[in-house]
Amino acid sequence: MIELTEGNDATGEPEKRAAVFPMLKRKNPAAVALGRRGGLQRAKGGIEKIDPARRRAIASAAARARWAKKYQTDHD
Repeated sequence: MIELTEGNDATGEPEKRAAVFPMLKRKNPAAVALGRRGGLQRAKGGIEKIDPARRRAIASAAARARWAKKYQTDHD
């Protein structure tokens, strides 16, 4: 069920846009907390399994990518 909202407070003209379903925007806080906790545990476990040299290489590649993107946008 999509409804169109009417009226714009600033101009008084009708505004045509789909109303957002409020029930779809709400999330269960308990489920969000569990998902976040699981994700954090998974990331920590994954990092512990990688040897320090590989972690260093991953971090170096990530830093190079960040700096390359910054340099490219600043000097185009």
